[in-house]
Amino acid sequence: MSKIKNFNHSNNQFNNTINEKTKKLFLMLSLTGLMMIFYLCDLNRVPIPNSCERYSLLQIPVIIGACVGGPTSGLILSVIYGLIDVIYASFSVELTDILTSPFATSVMDRYYIHGSFFSLIMCFLPKIFLALFASLMFKYLKNYCNSIGQLIMPAACTCLAILFAFFTYIALFNLVFVNYLSYLPNIEKFINIVNSASTYAFIQKLVINLIIDPIAIFTLRNVAHFD
Repeated sequence: MSKIKNFNHSNNQFNNTINEKTKKLFLMLSLTGLMMIFYLCDLNRVPIPNSCERYSLLQIPVIIGACVGGPTSGLILSVIYGLIDVIYASFSVELTDILTSPFATSVMDRYYIHGSFFSLIMCFLPKIFLALFASLMFKYLKNYCNSIGQLIMPAACTCLAILFAFFTYIALFNLVFVNYLSYLPNIEKFINIVNSASTYAFIQKLVINLIIDPIAIFTLRNVAHFD
């Protein structure tokens, strides 16, 4: 009798594991599809006020997937996010595209600026850190929150993850990429443009994500019953 109970218990655990993996796979595919819709409909880039630059909205599904689906889902989505940004920047004409794609070329005051290998680091590393930081922080905090905290905690994870990714991006640019562009006679102007556009983008990303991400995460956990 005990063997039958043990078998049933093991079978239930196996079925629960399969169901959880299926839900996470469906979530990741859905968020990937959303990212592709954003890209194909040109909704992935939003104009930055007082600037000719744009910022991406693709971090929204990345943070949602990282918090709800776990580190693996977040990592995969962040890589897809990076690939979409590389493709977009390769065919765009914005000044800061060279920070995202090694195939991009920008013109500033009649000087041609080309992307490089450092562009891939600038593109992928902050996004990967964004997903992993959000996922690991959410995984650590989710068991310590009451019903009210279930809405506040995703907001805190979102805020800190975007802040961490922003400082990573700024640090990489000022410590690594600036050296690559040292040949530019007007490099100070380019640095000011990038830092200013990045700061505006950070503020807008923070506001939008703090509105959308906590509600989406709370709904997925309580309606779709993601653990």
